[in-house]
Amino acid sequence: MLFRSTRQLLVRHSSGNCHFGENVPCYAISNNSKIQVGSKSLDFVWVGKFISRKDPLFALEVARFIVQKRKESKFAFFGGGQLRKKLENRILGYNLADNVSIHSWVSKQEILNQISSANCLLFSSTRETTGNQLLEALNLGTPVIALDASGASSWLKSNRIIWKSPKISQSRINFAKEIADTYLTNILDAKSPNIEENFSSEQLLSHLLRDYG
Repeated sequence: MLFRSTRQLLVRHSSGNCHFGENVPCYAISNNSKIQVGSKSLDFVWVGKFISRKDPLFALEVARFIVQKRKESKFAFFGGGQLRKKLENRILGYNLADNVSIHSWVSKQEILNQISSANCLLFSSTRETTGNQLLEALNLGTPVIALDASGASSWLKSNRIIWKSPKISQSRINFAKEIADTYLTNILDAKSPNIEENFSSEQLLSHLLRDYG
């Protein structure tokens, strides 16, 4: 019964799918020649629907501030949704066309390859239960910067995830700057990052059983 309730918890997240042997959202790579997606030149990858609660526009703000300090930075956004056009326009307005690429839906394996090959996964969702991308990044060994507002930090504990919350009265722009600095300092320039060597599906299951069993 304990295991069944945990499986039900995994199934009941926002995308309607679950990790670990069930259907996972699939994302695809577009024909963008400017950025060699899959190379280690990617600073961060972002995966999800282009909708307000996933907040890709905030992730773009973070990218903008990283580029101000590291002009060669590259970022890839995978997904689709109503905010895509706004995201594209803002990339052009910020003059980030050489730094940021947007990709549409493709295979599960392809997106796993991208998460694995990036320096970091940026998780900007403001409302989440069990985020596929978090679980995938942990299993692949990719560090994560995630908004604590998503609620996932209450059950998912890992030294590989840097949870960030805005300070009281902190503006959205200043919060994006703070996350950019966190990436540059704690991930990109970290000499000996304090991360776990392994985070298997069995470890995740034990976390869920402990908190929800």
